[in-house]
Amino acid sequence: APEAPRLEGRVLGAKVAVEAVLHRVALPLAAVEALEPGQVLALPGVTVASVRLEGPGGAPLGPARLGQLQPVLRGQLRG
Repeated sequence: APEAPRLEGRVLGAKVAVEAVLHRVALPLAAVEALEPGQVLALPGVTVASVRLEGPGGAPLGPARLGQLQPVLRGQLRG
């Protein structure tokens, strides 16, 4: 059907949110409320290779590596 290629183009051109997750931590509400700008949080066991890329709903897309391409931090998907 001639409409199929157009539909495929629209679907493949759709924007999808992708999140780079470095670490997840559970904190008591009081600790979250006490957070202040500039405060440093401990991220035990986290390395530049600890990044995970997630799609909508937290769907895993794969591991990534944190890097920097001046002046922006970037995540590279690892295979």
